[in-house]
Amino acid sequence: MLFIHLVMVLLTSLTEAAGSPPAEKCAMPPTRAEKDGISKDDEVEVYAVAFEHVLKTEDRARLFFLGTGKDGDPPDRVLKLLSHLKLRLRKGSRAERTTDGAGHIIYVDRDSKEPGTTVRLLGIQRAGEENMVEVKAVYHINKSSGYTEVLRLKKKGGQWSVSGSRAHGEF
Repeated sequence: MLFIHLVMVLLTSLTEAAGSPPAEKCAMPPTRAEKDGISKDDEVEVYAVAFEHVLKTEDRARLFFLGTGKDGDPPDRVLKLLSHLKLRLRKGSRAERTTDGAGHIIYVDRDSKEPGTTVRLLGIQRAGEENMVEVKAVYHINKSSGYTEVLRLKKKGGQWSVSGSRAHGEF
């Protein structure tokens, strides 16, 4: 037992001497939402409300790939919260970028090769009041066609809702 303790002390000393951070400092860095004090539950609800706002008038036959951040997927709970929309939803990681017959860049399902539209929410951040956040929505039909929109969401009575939006640009 003493031998194991001595080995652990020696390994810890060597690790610190080599400049490596201790194991507890190697955790994933906090997200912008976590830095802003937004709970995981609020983050999930904001994603669900923002995706619903963007998708509510969309064609039910179209396939949608949903993403969060630069290249992340929404939590499974977000997809469950959106199931009432009766849309064909997949996680963004299922999308593959390719070209169609005319050479245009499009997004397709990795398995079925069915074309779809990507909708990505980029970063949740506090906006003014404590119960208000903004999230940027990026919508791609293909690489050269889409738009971005900044959504402002407010939490009132325990529920998040979109309180405003502004077009951020078309491309």
